[in-house]
Amino acid sequence: MLRAIIATINRIGILPGDDGITANKKRFVVYEAVLMSFGGVLWGTICIILGRHEPSMIPFGYVVLSAINVALFARYKWFSFTQGFQTGISLLLPFLFQWYLGGFYASGGVMLWALLSLAASLSYSNTRTSVVWLITYVALTAFSGIFDSTFAELFPTNYDVRLSIALITMNVAVVSSLIFVLVIFYVNENTSSYAKVKDTQQMLIQSEKLAALGQLSAGIAHEINTPLGAIKAIAQESHAMGRNLISNILQLCANSSREELGEILAFIDSHSVKKEFLTTREERPLRQKLQEQLSERNIEQASQIASKLCQINIYEIDNRLEPLLGPNFPLIVDTLHLLFLEQKNNNTTLTSVEKASRIVKALKMYLHSPEQNVPEQYNLRESIDTVLTIYHNQIKHGIRVVLDIPEHIQLEGYVEQIGQVWTNLIVNACQAMDFKGTLTITAQTESKDIHIMVSDTGCGIPAEIGDRIFEAFYSTKKIGEGSGLGLDIVKNIILRHSGDIYFESQVGKGTTFHIILPIHLTTV
Repeated sequence: MLRAIIATINRIGILPGDDGITANKKRFVVYEAVLMSFGGVLWGTICIILGRHEPSMIPFGYVVLSAINVALFARYKWFSFTQGFQTGISLLLPFLFQWYLGGFYASGGVMLWALLSLAASLSYSNTRTSVVWLITYVALTAFSGIFDSTFAELFPTNYDVRLSIALITMNVAVVSSLIFVLVIFYVNENTSSYAKVKDTQQMLIQSEKLAALGQLSAGIAHEINTPLGAIKAIAQESHAMGRNLISNILQLCANSSREELGEILAFIDSHSVKKEFLTTREERPLRQKLQEQLSERNIEQASQIASKLCQINIYEIDNRLEPLLGPNFPLIVDTLHLLFLEQKNNNTTLTSVEKASRIVKALKMYLHSPEQNVPEQYNLRESIDTVLTIYHNQIKHGIRVVLDIPEHIQLEGYVEQIGQVWTNLIVNACQAMDFKGTLTITAQTESKDIHIMVSDTGCGIPAEIGDRIFEAFYSTKKIGEGSGLGLDIVKNIILRHSGDIYFESQVGKGTTFHIILPIHLTTV
């Protein structure tokens, strides 16, 4: 029964679109009306018992007016009117009641009930309005004090001193308790609303991540499929190469002397393929020079042999290769080509695996969501590298990335949220440059803080919209390209980390966002 009544009270005047804070303000005003109405019934009954029938009309009148006000609020949802009217009668009627009873002493200081109106003024979002009610309360209190003896003469009583003390005690105890209940209610409800806002922010961050991943999915698939395709091709090629290599080794062992085999093994020990890749233009003169050296030594099939040697990074006949020249040289070159090409393929495989692993690791870090929402230690360079890796396919063709971040910088914070900061700033920078330009990210230590700068060479931010870019749902992008939440989320995350964010921009030249983050997180 009680729960049903409370649930009904909580729904009075609430609109479907009300946020948590607005709903709390409305409930606060309704609860003030209900609690003070109990006081009105109490004081009306006391007046009747004491034989003061005329003054009892004021507390009973308060009950009636409050009931009408709440009923109108439930029907028409006029919050501003309900709020102002309820605060007004809660402030004025206790003073009027005290005067009619004969002043402070005779009424037991019933004006103390007006303090509830000040508590109700907490529901005003405009601080000036609350101050007006406070000034009114102080003015009425001063007026009551100055003319208290006049009211005692106009409305005389013959109360016993013990009754007055009892009434004062009752008023102080009840009013203090009600104010405590109202304030606790308001604080708890706002705390609950703040928690919901934080949860909503987390959901927005996660939805932004998922939206970004949806847009990047094709690029990420390409980035992973490329190394996987290379690994598959190498695996297929290695199967055939392995059989040919075994055959060549058996022929060399049968046709070569111990000394020749020793020279071949010495060459194998001294040579290794390089990871550097030469373009066709760079390789062509080296291959031609090597072909000429082979022709001078009357080596048959000089062109094919030169091509095979260049593939394994041999570009001249040096003192290591000279002893191998002879009847078996074509077979030796074919064997070395197969052996070192296998080594080169192994290096390519390792590089491909590392690239795919790096992308998977970046995705894992990007989507990282700790079980408990507590600060963690993270590396700044690694955090930014993660985002750059995720967006590599989009930025690699037209954007030059300049990264100047010391690798040793360790910070404390909410890793998932910080990753979202870099994501929004980097994506915005790329879009501002139309994916053609220079993205520069630098960081430097300043006392107990780290100063990070994300700069682009894009279109810049016009001065007339500079004050609005951090507003929620404000966006200059086309419909469907942006939610307008990105920079609002960024700012809130930075503030949660006790940091600061601001920007400098020149139209047509670019923008730099400055982020200040504490090394050690003390306020969250």
